[in-house]
Amino acid sequence: MSINSTGTPSSDEYLIGRGILYLAELNADGTPKSYKDVGNVPAMSLAVDSETFEHFSSRAGLKVLDMSAVIQQTANMSFTLENIQDFGNLKYFFSGDAQTYTNPAAAGFTTATLAAVGTILANSYYALVDGSGNPVFQLNPANLTVETTNATPVALTLDVDYTVDIFTGQIFLNDTAIVQTAISNSEGLTTDYTADAQAAPVDVLNAQTQTAITVAARFISEDANTGVKKIYDMHKVTISADGDYSLISDEVTQAPMAGAVEQSSYAGYDGTIDIYAPGERTA
Repeated sequence: MSINSTGTPSSDEYLIGRGILYLAELNADGTPKSYKDVGNVPAMSLAVDSETFEHFSSRAGLKVLDMSAVIQQTANMSFTLENIQDFGNLKYFFSGDAQTYTNPAAAGFTTATLAAVGTILANSYYALVDGSGNPVFQLNPANLTVETTNATPVALTLDVDYTVDIFTGQIFLNDTAIVQTAISNSEGLTTDYTADAQAAPVDVLNAQTQTAITVAARFISEDANTGVKKIYDMHKVTISADGDYSLISDEVTQAPMAGAVEQSSYAGYDGTIDIYAPGERTA
């Protein structure tokens, strides 16, 4: 139990913190939807700041404090995410939405612009997109046709005039006679792609699409020394990025987060943070 009624302090009451963090979106009434385990969290803390009003008596030559009242408290949490290959976690750092869309290669497309008229450059990379500008990934080069915008279009030859990076959908334009002719004539390049049933869906994270992400946070704390567990419920937390996200590093990339703990709209919650210590079952 976490209420010590023995009157004698114990070293078992020290805390060496470890634990698991769960986050949940909120229902309209303020209660949490299903929780998600966000993976390894190497650092997490809660901070409570108080603002006090102080009154001083002026009844003598030396003014003395005769009242001090706490008039405001704010609670904030900070935590660091490491399982960020998962867009479902990374969206919190980038204030975005994670979703899956159909690879445009699946349906195929015609006459999509690869290089606008008069902009062709040899020995340069171009990103393959469909006619609406949607990027194409994991393509089959055999399904792709690249042509000039000449009145009589001239088809470029794969692995001669251009090469393809299958994963990224990037096309590298080589410096060949056909390419130089198109450059001299101020032409452009278009692409056609025949329907590809093997084209896999694409996961995408659209960053900075939400002004605020509000969640319920549940932290299951476990003391590294005793194994004692507690449950911390933060019923409403507005979270946002709070630091650097390293794209090149010799360490595990982390996403540092900050959260403002707020009063929930759900009347069933007594406070902003509840900490539980369930007793052991007797049977």
